[in-house]
Amino acid sequence: TRITLSVPLTVAVVDAFLVEGRAGLFAVPAGSVASVDLVESSRLRSTLSGWFLAPERGSEQPEDFALIPVIHLDEALGLRAAGAGDPEAPPPHEGPVPMLAYQLNGTRGALAVGKILGRGDLMVRPLGPPLERLRKYSGVALLDDGSPALILDLANLARSA
Repeated sequence: TRITLSVPLTVAVVDAFLVEGRAGLFAVPAGSVASVDLVESSRLRSTLSGWFLAPERGSEQPEDFALIPVIHLDEALGLRAAGAGDPEAPPPHEGPVPMLAYQLNGTRGALAVGKILGRGDLMVRPLGPPLERLRKYSGVALLDDGSPALILDLANLARSA
């Protein structure tokens, strides 16, 4: 028996974290993620320029004293009123918040998501026209159950937030 698998050249395999938001499932390339954390929502602060993550109490490392910008997945995709800019605004999450910390081009940040479902290899295809103009996404993956997951481009997502 001989089985031949023909894979188009436009398909790539990417190690990624599968996350969930209000709009469904998304994937974040693991190469963009520095760490995965569950952060208390009491550490989130609202300023005129957006949400930030305050350092943990008792942190002694100098680099941890800066506020880290936080992108909320639902807000970045336009699914929730931002609320940032109002110092009295409650955090968009209650209880511990799953976050993917990243460092891109020397800039630190974190992506707050609804749920982190796991990590694995995904077969990714580029987006075709007209979706290729959506800079927040770098491709799409078809999951084992047949559902699609858009691949988030953290650099462009951070730039547009």
